[in-house]
Amino acid sequence: MGVAALGFVLLAIIGAVGYRGFIEGDATNHYLIARFAVDRPANFVNVWGRPLTTLLYALPAQVGRGSDDIRAGVLATRGLSIGLALLVAWVTYRLARGQGLRSPGMAVVFVFAQPIFYVHAFSEMTEIPFAVVLALAFWAFASGRWLWMSLLVGLLPLGRPEGFGFILMGAAALVWYRRWYWLPVLMIPFLAWNDAGWAITHSETSDANVPWYLWVKANWPYSASSAYGNGALWDLPMRVPLVVGTIVFPLTCVGTYLALRRRWGSRAGVAVGNDVEIGKNVFIENDDDFPAPVGHAFEGSTDSFGFGA
Repeated sequence: MGVAALGFVLLAIIGAVGYRGFIEGDATNHYLIARFAVDRPANFVNVWGRPLTTLLYALPAQVGRGSDDIRAGVLATRGLSIGLALLVAWVTYRLARGQGLRSPGMAVVFVFAQPIFYVHAFSEMTEIPFAVVLALAFWAFASGRWLWMSLLVGLLPLGRPEGFGFILMGAAALVWYRRWYWLPVLMIPFLAWNDAGWAITHSETSDANVPWYLWVKANWPYSASSAYGNGALWDLPMRVPLVVGTIVFPLTCVGTYLALRRRWGSRAGVAVGNDVEIGKNVFIENDDDFPAPVGHAFEGSTDSFGFGA
């Protein structure tokens, strides 16, 4: 595991330093929004910038503000992103070890083996911050820390639009495991974002007459007719092999099948969730009748290699 982490860090540093541009236009926007958030507090609640990403990247983006060269701030931001990518891998390792896998370090290898994960590890995009919160939410779920799980899941919409889907999954988990009294906590981060956005920006924008409770909706930048376009629902699963990696994906499919077949005779509850950019997560009940998430179907993947418990 240590060798994999070291190799990943070295390759990520090479990418961060060697690639002098931004991986796409959104990365430029996120960096600039974070860099000037100190001067313009409205950037911290900007819907396009995403509060989670802006809050994390605002400090490193200030590096080199005294000069006209933004390179120092870009490298500092990418350095933080690499650190967050390592945090995702470490939490995934903890989850795999909690599953009782014989070789939990293989989970880290599968995280690092995802091509898109590597590219985003040295970028200014929203995917890695989102993945950190998502991984921590899974860990809280597996540990039975329902309050923390609710708060972390509630933060996900502040990182990416997919977060709303995970709120539904979190609510379903709370109801299923009779922890329904934590349901209101899921909405606290979103409501705080909505209220802060209205308080900071309503007097200086053309949306001054928008009710406070509709601020996020009124400032939502996406639509079916936007530059991003739209497609059929099955376009997303068709892209999973590219997201996960063409080498890892077949092993994931085989291993997931073997893991489910092995547990089919026990009380196995399976729910599949998908983070569009990072990977997928499979929930499988463990022997103690407590739900434990297996990030990116790592248990199934390690089974296919013969490393299962």
